[in-house]
Amino acid sequence: MARPRKEPPRRNLDIDGNAQQQQTEEPQDEEPRNRGRQRQQQQQRPPGAPRKPRRFKPGTVSLRQIRKLQNSFKSLIPHNPFMRLVRELVDEFPGDYRFAAETFPMLKEVVEDELVSHFENVQICSLHAKRIMITVKDFRLAKELKCEPED
Repeated sequence: MARPRKEPPRRNLDIDGNAQQQQTEEPQDEEPRNRGRQRQQQQQRPPGAPRKPRRFKPGTVSLRQIRKLQNSFKSLIPHNPFMRLVRELVDEFPGDYRFAAETFPMLKEVVEDELVSHFENVQICSLHAKRIMITVKDFRLAKELKCEPED
């Protein structure tokens, strides 16, 4: 489809047939083209006001945290609460037990590896059931598949 032809601009001719220059007046009522800048200036925060934190899409921050934790090698279980839990569990057995200094870091690493492998199995179970979130039945199924007796 052809475009309609634009008419050439009309010239004002004076009595002799010479072209006159038209006076072009800029209308004062029209809004300027830099309206975006005006909005930015209006929305600027007053000096000394706290800056509004950036808003990320849902899931972006959690994925960033997952990548960060996967790349790190540090232990995720806090040392003192883990020591307290181990001592409480050992106190249930008769007798007096003492621990070497290297015992807790080694024990903590073994427990953490076991927990990570168990959570991997739980995640596989939930994906097999076509679910994204893990549930209690995924934990039970992973425990059964590992051939461990339930409580």
